[in-house]
Amino acid sequence: MLGERSIAGISCHEVLEKLSAFVDCGLDHSERQQLEMHLQSCPECERFGEEFSALLMRVRKERYTDSKSVQSALERLLARIESSEEE
Repeated sequence: MLGERSIAGISCHEVLEKLSAFVDCGLDHSERQQLEMHLQSCPECERFGEEFSALLMRVRKERYTDSKSVQSALERLLARIESSEEE
């Protein structure tokens, strides 16, 4: 990831790994606080987190109505994550 930072004891890469659990409230209190502090101080992760959350909500909403749209959205998200890791 371009501009990899460590903020609040967690790196940008670790934020990406835990983002899904964060959105699903699957982190313990201390992990959640750490991730929130990082997101508040890292514009790149904050922006990506917002986009990820919005996409995840859209996927959940459309999961039973339009599987092609969901698949396309997931493919775009995976491509973006992969390109972020390569930078």
